[in-house]
Amino acid sequence: MLSDARLVSAFPGVPTLDRVISATTSDDALTAIAAASGVTTAEVSADLRLSQLSVPLYGVGVSVTSADGGEAALIASAAASETVTRAQALDAAQLERYRTRAALDAQALSVIQPATVASPHDADLALKNWTVSLASNDDSSNVATLESAFRVGGPVTVVRPSQSSRALQNVFAALLAGLAVGLVIAAVRERVVGQGERSS
Repeated sequence: MLSDARLVSAFPGVPTLDRVISATTSDDALTAIAAASGVTTAEVSADLRLSQLSVPLYGVGVSVTSADGGEAALIASAAASETVTRAQALDAAQLERYRTRAALDAQALSVIQPATVASPHDADLALKNWTVSLASNDDSSNVATLESAFRVGGPVTVVRPSQSSRALQNVFAALLAGLAVGLVIAAVRERVVGQGERSS
């Protein structure tokens, strides 16, 4: 399992889970979640809990406790969407840098590749074409990785507490245990590990 430090080593601008949680529990985020779920900000603030997940997924867990299971599910779903939105906003500057690099690579290749075809025996030109092509593939891959790094990992599940817990028997918990925020899928992990090894 990759730690925050390893992720930041490969993608220095990727928001860590604590930053994502902090952003999602800010006053304006709680207000947005309340508006999306049709409840008050005070209810969201009292009922919503965010936690860091590491096993089996790397991400943010969203849980909501409420006497109304339907309301809890609405809040959890709205909080999941808001968490993804906040993570994407925190990562926007880095994503834009990679998009700019990929665009510059494409622009350079549009000049170099025709010249390489016209001068097939020019070793310097061939080397430059190869180097820029590698950079273009790498930057384009980074863009794709960061564009798909944040997603809601599963549906909301409403569970009824055990009957033995009488004090809580009317309380529902809406759990979105699989909210996968921040490079969670295996392909992304492999990509990050690969970049870390190349940079060392």
